[in-house]
Amino acid sequence: MRTAITHPRRQPRRVFLTAHTAYYVRGTTCVAVRERGGAWLDHEAIGRRLEGSLRVDTRGGVRPVVGHSPTIGEHLCFSGDIVTSPLRRIVFDDAGSRAARRAA
Repeated sequence: MRTAITHPRRQPRRVFLTAHTAYYVRGTTCVAVRERGGAWLDHEAIGRRLEGSLRVDTRGGVRPVVGHSPTIGEHLCFSGDIVTSPLRRIVFDDAGSRAARRAA
């Protein structure tokens, strides 16, 4: 009996785009960070777990959001108290697609 093994590089990843930065997340781990349209960064989020997001309401209140995928306008929260600026776009990248590279 054969067991299917999924290589980590073949898992789909999500690219979360803020105004100036693209966060590449595979599963729940940040695997790379890049300036939008620019250089790869040695960022504190790399290797950290995506814990959830923060949502700012119309009155300025901040609410943690856990248990669902972050959405546009929310701030990503990585372990180690790393919080991003608001999300502007989310791209689903299956193994290095050109669309994800163009979006970043």
